[in-house]
Amino acid sequence: MKPDTHIHLGRQRSSKPVGISSSGRQGMDNDRMPPIPYLDIRNEQMRALAHALVDGEERHLVLYGAPGSGKTSLARMFAHRYEHHFTGGSYFLDVSLYSPLTIAVLGTINPRRPGLLVLDAVEHTPMDALTDFFGFLAGNYPQTRLLMTSRVKLLPTPQTTAVEMPPLTVAQVLELLRAGFSGDPGRLDVLVDRLAGNAAAVGLISQRLAAGMPPERILEWIEDRALPVARDATGKPLGEQASQRREFDIAMTEVSDELIQHLVDHPELLYELDPRKFEQLVAELYRRRGYEATLTPASGDQGVDVYVVSRDGIGETLWVVQAKRWAAHRRVGAGVVRELYGTIDMANASAGILLTTSFFEPGARAIERDLRYRVKLEDYLSLQQMLREPVNRKG
Repeated sequence: MKPDTHIHLGRQRSSKPVGISSSGRQGMDNDRMPPIPYLDIRNEQMRALAHALVDGEERHLVLYGAPGSGKTSLARMFAHRYEHHFTGGSYFLDVSLYSPLTIAVLGTINPRRPGLLVLDAVEHTPMDALTDFFGFLAGNYPQTRLLMTSRVKLLPTPQTTAVEMPPLTVAQVLELLRAGFSGDPGRLDVLVDRLAGNAAAVGLISQRLAAGMPPERILEWIEDRALPVARDATGKPLGEQASQRREFDIAMTEVSDELIQHLVDHPELLYELDPRKFEQLVAELYRRRGYEATLTPASGDQGVDVYVVSRDGIGETLWVVQAKRWAAHRRVGAGVVRELYGTIDMANASAGILLTTSFFEPGARAIERDLRYRVKLEDYLSLQQMLREPVNRKG
């Protein structure tokens, strides 16, 4: 095997991989580390990683769990905490956005010393690409370990170890908030009632805690939102063990068949999705249409929410997608469409799509007609059709 031409995690569009630290152990982005109280709650998972990758002989491990459970943050902290052990170098890679792992990156790791590669979001990586890479790594970098994060439990080989990241409970979330909050305790007491029966809010708060957002800012954020709550027939919040609560949790926290059907039945809930969750939904809808769709990182996306690749007998087309979860009365104007056109050129893409929960002003539609080969506008009605398509196909 020639590693510079055959090892690809995702599709390669340039010679510079995306999301790679460039300075070994010093490149793990320490300013994005989660706070210590969060890691105290994740001690069991941290010990499992250390037992397998530091004390044990495991070569590759998958850290899996639901979106927002803190997998990426824990993986970063693990690499930071044990950087003294991985003297050959530690590197973090986002493999979900056309990020090939090339020989140029591996060339910075000392093959005679322990090294660590953290591969994020490997659920989007073809299984045969992972197993090929495992074999190449074993033959050329025998002391380098792989720590992978995934939303699903992946076991590419029988030797792959898996560690689960369970969602934080309401009690754990409140414990973390109290540990770093010095304001009015009454605000936290109010939050207890808001979190009861509200798995969506618990998940979103967990994600922000893992990212290091201060509790004061988290409280301000949750106090301004009206997230849906699972309630019984009398209007009381459902407990965590209630069967109806589980159905609601699945519908509101995962981009699944259940969520899509729930949005078909209750389209008004589109406007209550977190903007990031809406972007995840859009990416999944394009995947279900048969395209290769990749969600960009939450920050630094340069105006692109999703990359979509279509293939036919002529070749490949790269689309950039902007997802606007706007209120129905807030129409998208010509200025936003012109910005999309600029983004298409900056991303070196073939065309762009602007998809919204709202509608478009006449000026925006006029630009679409003028640029009909480069720009496509999808409004609320188009989105409803996209939501119904996978449900119909499943049946």
